[in-house]
Amino acid sequence: MRTSIFTLFIGFSLMINAQTTPALPLPIDMHFIYLNLYGESCNYGVNLTEVNLEFGLPGVTYYHEEIVAPMYCPLSNDFCPGSNLVVMMFSQVGNKWYKNDILWFDWDNQVGDTCQLDYFGYSDVNCIVTSIDTILFADGIPRKQFHIVKAEDGTELIFYNQTNFTFIEGIGTNVMGLEYQETESHQFLSCVYDKNGLQLLQNDWFSYIGCCNANSISEFANRTFSIFPSPATDQTSLQFEAAHIPQSIQIFNATGQLMHTEKVLGRLQMQLNVSEYAKGIYTVRGRFENGEEVNERLVVE
Repeated sequence: MRTSIFTLFIGFSLMINAQTTPALPLPIDMHFIYLNLYGESCNYGVNLTEVNLEFGLPGVTYYHEEIVAPMYCPLSNDFCPGSNLVVMMFSQVGNKWYKNDILWFDWDNQVGDTCQLDYFGYSDVNCIVTSIDTILFADGIPRKQFHIVKAEDGTELIFYNQTNFTFIEGIGTNVMGLEYQETESHQFLSCVYDKNGLQLLQNDWFSYIGCCNANSISEFANRTFSIFPSPATDQTSLQFEAAHIPQSIQIFNATGQLMHTEKVLGRLQMQLNVSEYAKGIYTVRGRFENGEEVNERLVVE
């Protein structure tokens, strides 16, 4: 009997600990890039910025989405976001993310738990978590990914031809990020970058290229080497600064898969053969002896 009680106690303790593991925080330092499909005219960024609310809950830090445009190579400014932004406030209490003080997602959810969607085309839709796995992007940080379906009939959610609607810990959802909205047109999550300019996520909408060579990356990334040519077809070169030569470089594809590792060995310039690479956007990461990492983007055509 004592053994059974002890086993039950240990199992209960483990269950509590598993459910209270700290989740990744709100993506305050991430850079969300949205594609305007309605106007088909521009990519632009949306970041979370801290804001002081006079009537906010005590002890809770609030953030609102702030447009960063026209930083991401717009083709035209006609449909780029302007004054019609629907401002949404995000906050986090424990492992729960809130939108305008309403629960947005609980990262302690388990398989079988219910959730709720409030997206364009899916307002107040009850969903259910069907499975949870771990996803790795180019930054190597493990993130829990929650797969969901409609709770009423178990059917998959389809969002403008995109299926497999998931919540990704530390980012938001795979198709809308943190639900950016702008009243003049429809916005769709195209890419997510971390604070160093490392591309973590890319979506392709209706065969449009969701991410372009963002000219804003150089503004928030510490560039210590250059890549030329980019776009490249067969060969490309890495040029390092004499005072900032990394110990090694790694190349990741858009899904975070490691494609190549090579030691730099003190060279100021090194050649890379990309002739076997599929067309797309890659991340070249320089690793330094002190543990610092610097990332640059390589486009292969």
